[in-house]
Amino acid sequence: MKKRTQSRAPTGYLRTVSAEPLLKQSLTVGDRPADIGACRAAGCRTLRLGNVDWGESDPRPDFEPPQLARAAEIILGNER
Repeated sequence: MKKRTQSRAPTGYLRTVSAEPLLKQSLTVGDRPADIGACRAAGCRTLRLGNVDWGESDPRPDFEPPQLARAAEIILGNER
């Protein structure tokens, strides 16, 4: 029988806390309200692509570029 050892892996909370600065610098692209909501809750900036209908209470992305070329500029960091 194997001897149980205490895990040295950080807890989920510690992983989240240590990743927080990176999440704040991240830009996530989504096409549905659930994508944008989850990413905003994690602390990421968000960019919406696509033409899915959104309701009044759905989370709003940080960016909603009208054209793919404009989205590329934002993703590449030419706009903050």
